[in-house]
Amino acid sequence: MNGDQENNVEQAWREEIERRIASIDEGTAKLVPWADVYARLKRRLKR
Repeated sequence: MNGDQENNVEQAWREEIERRIASIDEGTAKLVPWADVYARLKRRLKR
């Protein structure tokens, strides 16, 4: 990956992070408790 591509990727991630933070601040994000995520991962790994 060249420097321009790396900058584009970093900018895209920065924008995505800002979008997600705004969604949380606005109360529109669907948040999942860590215990639920952990349980779901454990079930997937047992398959």
